[in-house]
Amino acid sequence: MSIAYAEHPAKGYVEIVVNGGISAREIEDMMPRLEGFVASHGEVSVLQRIERPGLVNPLAALPHAGFGLRMLGKVRRVAVVTDLPGLGPLTWLAGALSPIETRRFPLAGEGEARAWLAEAAGVTSPA
Repeated sequence: MSIAYAEHPAKGYVEIVVNGGISAREIEDMMPRLEGFVASHGEVSVLQRIERPGLVNPLAALPHAGFGLRMLGKVRRVAVVTDLPGLGPLTWLAGALSPIETRRFPLAGEGEARAWLAEAAGVTSPA
């Protein structure tokens, strides 16, 4: 499995770890869980840790584009945690083109990313 999903309800965010390419099945398995989390928490944040990049099959992702658009008004912050240099400009661009507050953190700064996400939910201690 190249994607892992975890929920942190007390801190108001979900965690998605990407370690390679993402299949249509992985997307389909994650979507209802994320939708359920959003339904029970309202506005949420996302920690996306990218350890190893991979391709997402566009034909697999295309049917789920509406899901991403529906989530736009429900996600307050996205923290992209990675040491991959090319993702810095992409993270900036995603933040500039969407209403979601987006920041990139190095892998060593994951604790800072978690604190930033927890702060958006009014949680003072991310641990």
